[in-house]
Order: sequence, then C-alpha cells, then structure tokens
Amino acid sequence: MLSVHAWLLMQSSPQPTDAAMAALKMSRGRAHTVLQELVDWKLVYPIKRIGTRQITYVAEADPWTMMVAILQQRKERELQPLMELAEWNKEHKAELMQSGLGDFHVRLSTIVNRASQVNEALDHAKGESEPWWWRWLMSPLRTK
Repeated sequence: MLSVHAWLLMQSSPQPTDAAMAALKMSRGRAHTVLQELVDWKLVYPIKRIGTRQITYVAEADPWTMMVAILQQRKERELQPLMELAEWNKEHKAELMQSGLGDFHVRLSTIVNRASQVNEALDHAKGESEPWWWRWLMSPLRTK
C-alpha cells in the first residue's frame, strides 16, 4: 500500500490502475485492492472523466490532510476496538475477580485507560489547525 501511495505522490497527473501495475509490477487485482484501500483511507481520490469508463487516481498532496486521514484510520482500526474492550472489562469485572483473573482485569484497565488518553489526544488533534500544532510541537524549544 505504501509503495502505491508513494508512487502516486510522485506522479504529476492522475494515473490509471494499469500504470500502477506496470510501474510496480503488481497484478490487476492487487493494484485495484490497494487503490481502493487508499481511497477508503482518503489518501487517494478516484477521478472518472465523462464519456470514459477508466478511473484514474490522484494522491492527496497536502501533508496535514494526509496526517489527519491516517490518524482517523488508526483510531478507527486500533483504538475503537480497545474502547469496546473497556465496556467488556467493566461488565465482566466480577466474573474475572471471582475466577482469579483480577490481575488480568487490572492490566486490561490500565491498557484501556492509556488508549482512552490517546483517543482524546487524537480527537483534540483533529480539531486544531496545523499552525497551532506547529506552535505546540516547537514550544519546548523556545527559550525565555
């Protein structure tokens, strides 16, 4: 997926699936699957010209937009399942304690707590502008 995205970033015009296949020596099925995944991640946009069936693809060029799209996907794929696990852990606390798995419950609670903090930070990150984040990232480097 990374190689297709990087290849599209280097292209100056929208590219069809066939061009990606030839450049990266991929099968049609694999190229199509990867391109669709990149579209789902909002890192690539499909373009269909009127009067033709061919779809071409162009990569998102703005680094900030790419970062936010990647953060959103990572959150949905990794943090949301952990947040659901938090509910399961709460519901089954008594069972875990009675069956001698209290340590597991405590460790799982700790993991879920950290995941919740990361989730809140990502929510905050999506709501702020790029200049705000640059100021925040560079603030430790400032001197009085």
